[in-house]
Amino acid sequence: METLGKLTDRLQRLIDDTSTEAEADIHSYLNDSYLAHVEKANFNQFVEQVTLSGAVLPADLVRPVFIEDDTEYLYFNIHGQPERYLSSRLYNWWINQTVTTPLLTGTDLAVTENSTTITSATGGFDSTWAGEYVRIGENSGVYKIDSVTDTNNIELKHAYRGATASAQYFEIRPEGTLNMALTDDNGDTISTTTAKLWYIRKPLPLYNDYDKCLLPGNCDAVMIDALRMLLETQKYVTDSQRKVEDYDMAWARMKSQGLQWTRPRAPRDRHGNRIRYGHVRVNRNNVRSDGRIYLRY
Repeated sequence: METLGKLTDRLQRLIDDTSTEAEADIHSYLNDSYLAHVEKANFNQFVEQVTLSGAVLPADLVRPVFIEDDTEYLYFNIHGQPERYLSSRLYNWWINQTVTTPLLTGTDLAVTENSTTITSATGGFDSTWAGEYVRIGENSGVYKIDSVTDTNNIELKHAYRGATASAQYFEIRPEGTLNMALTDDNGDTISTTTAKLWYIRKPLPLYNDYDKCLLPGNCDAVMIDALRMLLETQKYVTDSQRKVEDYDMAWARMKSQGLQWTRPRAPRDRHGNRIRYGHVRVNRNNVRSDGRIYLRY
């Protein structure tokens, strides 16, 4: 892990430019690179677990990685609407659609740097929105609502990482938030409030010098990737290409230093068949003469 301040200093020394303009560009590229690297692997630091209360997924979700209901029922990823009727597995999940209409939008949100309080004069905030997410202006973060103080004030779970501002556009349950469908082997939708979801979450932006890039190691891969973006913007394409080998080595080192979340290995019986706890409908064509079952996936 490394702080934004140290990564910025390293990059400014490399390009020999300590101007505020260069610093702003570096912060932008570091944040772009940070998110891109979070998306590339299932690092433990970014695995979040929630209990689903409905079809709407957390707005900070990068991608789902695992779903179970209680501890007995596993849900398997299928590829959308057509396959829901073809899967032989008892429980399935698939991304159904995206939210096109937020719960609330407005243009008068006031935010304070490093504060958890956000305020809207027109308001309309609902006390049931604790646990929802808000997107604010041009800020790249998606902030979880910790509590709703009243119809005009909200407390965020994490402090706002951006400059103090007013008259900001905002969306509660932002457009683009994903929905998930849970279905059985007949393709029928399952309603549950006990299904647990593990997912890769989007990190908050790096804003303060002390904000940490939570990726493992000293984040060389993020820094080199940001440097390449900066060089290409300044038309030094050849210099950027010369950094490819350095980047590949840094990325390999980062992956080796970090613990990555993996799905638990499925148990097997004494014949080596995977035990599915009734999750797969047994087809007679899969049963051999000795009674052993061939499962096809």
